[in-house]
Amino acid sequence: MARKRIRRNARPTQTGDGEIEKRSASTPTKNKQKKSFWQRLIKALPLMMLALLFTFLLNRAGLFSELERMFLDIQMRTSMPAEDSNVVIVDIDKSDLAQVFGGQRSPLQPAAFERLIDAVAGGEPCAVGVDIDTGFEQFGHLRSKPLGNFVWVRDFRSGENISMQPVLGVDPFPSTAQTPIRWGLPRTIAERGITRYYTRSIKTTDGIAPSFAWSILETARERCSGIKLPELQANDEMLTIGFSRGADGEGRIRVPASHIIKFADGGWENKDLLKDKIVLVSGSFVTEDTRMTPLGMMDGFAINANVIETELRGGGVKPPGAVTLVLLLAFDSVLLMALFHLFPWRKAALLSLPFILVLSFVCSFFTYWSFSHWAFFAPVMLGVLATEMFDKAKDFFKKQYKKEISEAYGEMTGQAGGTEDEKEI
Repeated sequence: MARKRIRRNARPTQTGDGEIEKRSASTPTKNKQKKSFWQRLIKALPLMMLALLFTFLLNRAGLFSELERMFLDIQMRTSMPAEDSNVVIVDIDKSDLAQVFGGQRSPLQPAAFERLIDAVAGGEPCAVGVDIDTGFEQFGHLRSKPLGNFVWVRDFRSGENISMQPVLGVDPFPSTAQTPIRWGLPRTIAERGITRYYTRSIKTTDGIAPSFAWSILETARERCSGIKLPELQANDEMLTIGFSRGADGEGRIRVPASHIIKFADGGWENKDLLKDKIVLVSGSFVTEDTRMTPLGMMDGFAINANVIETELRGGGVKPPGAVTLVLLLAFDSVLLMALFHLFPWRKAALLSLPFILVLSFVCSFFTYWSFSHWAFFAPVMLGVLATEMFDKAKDFFKKQYKKEISEAYGEMTGQAGGTEDEKEI
């Protein structure tokens, strides 16, 4: 009788306070099974650090370049600006070189070049950038013309000392120039052979020199009243070029130099082509000036046009520093762990992959203003996901082992089932 009474008293009642006692007895067991957030963080920290290290090494090795190029190409082609560009390219192509310049290219035939410059000026652009080598003495007489809105490219050779070449036959640096000449140094930067960045100024042995695109923007700020120009500051920081019109420059006018001369000879009956626009005078006959960009091979003057258009949209984005990237990747990982902490693991596992993808694109956009770098942010979060899934698998096999031990012990002692903890498994 005593044994039966004990068993009867040991059974949990179905109503009243007994039901409350049963719930309170099982609740601590569930809380024990669910790891705290800090336990998850400490357990995932070594793999996070390892994934972070491999991410930087793989990015350094250029293994993400193809993915970046592919997604950048998609982004640029799908986010084409609705308005036409304020930049017009006057191109001396191979046909112009033969017919207008008599095949003379170094230097360009001076009389034909002067004719082209006069024709461009007659179209009344507000700012003109001339991306042609004018260091030869034959171009010196152009200094006497009223070309205050013209900016001349000044080539330079880098090394131990930066050697800058003449412009219009003279050294136009302010300390030696007899007449003010607007000029700028060509400044775009390649990363692993792909031109991606630019700077607004360059440190030289003679002081701070403006870049070619920046000098054009400064001229436009003074003279282009019809173009909205953002407030920007000159610096030597590396900024990202926003290639926004595809490899062919959709929405940007590109006209042969011979056509400009014909329009000028006709008295410029229609000046809408160049009037109040930013004009780049250059030559596609110089095949050595083609460079690889995220959208493929592109002429140097087309890259300069993209730099100017980037500045007109507010300027390029400075690539984030290593500390910023580390903190952002750590924040992403913490968010992913919070997902597993807040939801049951099956639901969290289903949500994790779209969560990682979306968060990678968001981080890429807010750090590079481009979706193309998403692959840089994904590996660390995938490492955290692998840690969570491995931890869950380990717990599962551990519980299975305990369950088997409990069942074997029950058979030996004649007790059916296991403890409340084992039933929760």
